[in-house]
Amino acid sequence: KEIYSERGYNKPRSDGVLIFDECTVVRNLTWNSKNNELYGLSLIEEDLDDMLDPYRQSLAGKTRMDAFSARYVFQTYWRDLTSNYDVIGPYAFFSSTCPTSVISHFISGTYYAMHQCGFQIHFVIADGVKTNLSLFKDLGKHDRTLKSEDDEPYFINPHTDRKCYVGIDPTHLYKNVRNALNKSCTKKDGSQGTRNLKIDGDKATWDHIYHIFKIDSANPNKARKTLLSSDAVMLDGFSKMRVPLVNRVVNEKTIAAMKEYDEKGTKGTVALLDIMNKMFRKALLKPKTYLHGPDAHVVHSLNIAFDSIQKWHDDNMKEVQTEQKKDAKTEAEKKLKKKLIAAKKKEFFADITWTEIRYTVKAFQGYTNDYFKMYPGYKLKWTRINQSVLESLFGAIGNNCSGGSRDFTAQGYTTGLAAVRIKRGVRQLKKGSNVEGDEDAVTTFI
Repeated sequence: KEIYSERGYNKPRSDGVLIFDECTVVRNLTWNSKNNELYGLSLIEEDLDDMLDPYRQSLAGKTRMDAFSARYVFQTYWRDLTSNYDVIGPYAFFSSTCPTSVISHFISGTYYAMHQCGFQIHFVIADGVKTNLSLFKDLGKHDRTLKSEDDEPYFINPHTDRKCYVGIDPTHLYKNVRNALNKSCTKKDGSQGTRNLKIDGDKATWDHIYHIFKIDSANPNKARKTLLSSDAVMLDGFSKMRVPLVNRVVNEKTIAAMKEYDEKGTKGTVALLDIMNKMFRKALLKPKTYLHGPDAHVVHSLNIAFDSIQKWHDDNMKEVQTEQKKDAKTEAEKKLKKKLIAAKKKEFFADITWTEIRYTVKAFQGYTNDYFKMYPGYKLKWTRINQSVLESLFGAIGNNCSGGSRDFTAQGYTTGLAAVRIKRGVRQLKKGSNVEGDEDAVTTFI
């Protein structure tokens, strides 16, 4: 802080975001024939007494109920949003997916430990699994589905008495929205996918993306009008996890090519791609962009995109409610009514996706307003508020302990994390930034 102040930059306020995620670790003993080594380690040392089967759970007398092998590591990470300072937070191993109550207790302990070290937390980011949504509900008093228009996803930080917003990782949300469009398609057998998205009556479907790709891929490379590729269009389990492949679909080139191909027929798909482009590429995930105030252009872009989705949702709900109000006396009429209601609901995102969108947008809007009220003259970088940094950390740990793969054991994870050192610090002044340099200074807090 003193260095920043001496060089004429805003003093860091230690006001940041807590990011957390799970990562799997090797549970059972496996033999690597390449280097003739055994991989696998239990949570407790006693499990290694019997080398024939160190993972056999000895529950005699029920005195070792916690003697299970490590399967997941729960890692936290704190980022200062008034500077480029990061802290690798506490972590813990678990033998199975943790219930909400255990995670809530761990997060509360992390809050206390961070506060004791001078690190304030007023934003929490995680992926959108149901466990995390339940955790957010437990942490605060807001309704889990944010039914009220004025409801905000936050709770009061007991150590600072300030609002702490909770939101879904924008990169995960970006992929989830793309996946919803991917599910709105015609299957090989001619049936409709699990969604049938329609915006103002116009169909938004992955079929349009596929047709544009087929047309454009027939052109020579230099004459291609889009960035679409086979792995970005014909998705599998691996490609669905890669954000760069979403960017190949969501961009101005795809939108322009689709309008040129059939502007009227692809109107719904173009509308959804435009919403995604404004919400993510021009706002939440726009690189190298600092906000100078709550009226920044990226905030405006986010608001426009969210208002469009909100209107889409409200129109869809009116249609659903219209179907629900219709009388159905016979069994056949009741079945038809139920089928029509289900069909109408498929014309919008799944409930959990809509909840994730509302959580994220309202959290970013609320925190941004509070940030500039607390720190006038400072700048805010939205791209520091996502889980990408944890993915990079897991990759660095893999490089340190398992040759670049994610197949590390509990012991290997600890060793790899300890090997992560401060390699990039305060190096150069960057004009117009809150801090020095564009690199992140990382320290460990274990």
